[in-house]
Amino acid sequence: MPVRGAETVVPGIGRLLARQNEGAGLARRLFDDAAVSLRFRRGGESLRLPRRPTKSLKHLMQEWGIPPWERPVWPLVFVGEDLAAVPGFGYAEGYMAQPGEQAVDLSWRPISEGDEQ
Repeated sequence: MPVRGAETVVPGIGRLLARQNEGAGLARRLFDDAAVSLRFRRGGESLRLPRRPTKSLKHLMQEWGIPPWERPVWPLVFVGEDLAAVPGFGYAEGYMAQPGEQAVDLSWRPISEGDEQ
């Protein structure tokens, strides 16, 4: 599913929110120059956060305290075939905006019982 606009609704699951700013988040140019898409876990993904070694997404999600029942439907942002972001938690080294560069900060709001889409 492509990422478009300030909010992308995933029916029955949640909302991906995108806030534009300067220097904090994914580099804005990626949205113009590359295929940015929203996907869910398939297993085997890994992510290299800035100034850290590459870790499996499974271990990162455990570290971040994402509940096990939310992990399969937590959206992942890919640039082409590369995992570039886990909204609300981290951005892959090499895809982050540099200081002074236009950026898109992503957050995820899962649907809670009683929420409306």
